[in-house]
Amino acid sequence: MFGIKQTGQQVLFAGMKHMTVRNGRIVEAWIIREDLDLGRYVGAVK
Repeated sequence: MFGIKQTGQQVLFAGMKHMTVRNGRIVEAWIIREDLDLGRYVGAVK
């Protein structure tokens, strides 16, 4: 990710998923995550 070398270290960051369900089926899904926090964990953002 972001051209950063993998370390194998576990990371934790915030996010949420929004789904619209109609007649028992998922018809729309949005995933929102905090990439800024993730970038900080992997050293891409200071």
